[in-house]
Amino acid sequence: MRKDKAMSRNLYVTALAEESGKSVITLGIAEMLAHRVERLAFFRPIVESAERLDNDTELIRSRYCPHLAATDMWAVTGEEARTYFVEDDVDGLMSKILGKYKAFEKDHDFVLCEGTDFSGLSDVLEFDFNARVARHLGAPVLGVVSGRDKTPSDLWDTLLAARESLDNAGCTIAALVANRVSEEALHDWKEQRTSHWPHPEPIYALPRVRTLESPTVGEIREALQASVVRGSDASLYREAMDVCVAAMHLPNFLKYVREGTLVVTPGDRSDVLLASLATVHSKHYPPIAGVVLTGG
Repeated sequence: MRKDKAMSRNLYVTALAEESGKSVITLGIAEMLAHRVERLAFFRPIVESAERLDNDTELIRSRYCPHLAATDMWAVTGEEARTYFVEDDVDGLMSKILGKYKAFEKDHDFVLCEGTDFSGLSDVLEFDFNARVARHLGAPVLGVVSGRDKTPSDLWDTLLAARESLDNAGCTIAALVANRVSEEALHDWKEQRTSHWPHPEPIYALPRVRTLESPTVGEIREALQASVVRGSDASLYREAMDVCVAAMHLPNFLKYVREGTLVVTPGDRSDVLLASLATVHSKHYPPIAGVVLTGG
């Protein structure tokens, strides 16, 4: 691992695989930096569209970097990046990213960078790309791995492999974060961290929080292009943490009701609909997230 003596003025957050939850990590770091530096900037090498920022980038811009124009926060679109790759002109792509980054780096105290989303390239190619961008920008890397569905042993293997990959890629490693870690693995983490991690870089673990990874009722409504029959605007922000297809008789259906359940049922099942609505006011059943009516 290369070590820079001077304190860095930037950080590159990148996932080591898809669905690691790196956006949550990036948001948390932005919140911390906002209280420590006066002129904070945010940069992504690639965005999917030039017409509209993705929700995560727009949230960070509006909350922490409102002085930045949306076009300043990224270098190329996904389509432009794919053209560079097809033409085997990765050096040209890196040159454009570096040029865009340097154009506004000098005007800020710290630049927080977020890598790509592992959607369109193979994991290996995308990792290599992010490592190369971080080196070109001179940014230490905060690597994020997913701890979801991993045993304690699997989690340690994942972290050690991530550290080795970043080190072999010539990156300066700021830290590694394991996200969505189970209670079992988190307990082992606290007990065995010293013996399992012989390296100098700091490592952190964040527990799995169901509400953070669950879609809201409003997001599901939008994806289904459904109409709201009844419900307040606030109810669309409820997290749907489970799904129950209520095709059974009512007594059996009630056995499957959990807090945050999204009930899917035919529109002519008035018994299921009434029972679902009653859970919101019942002291004996947990409140559901919402009901999706099918069949017109």
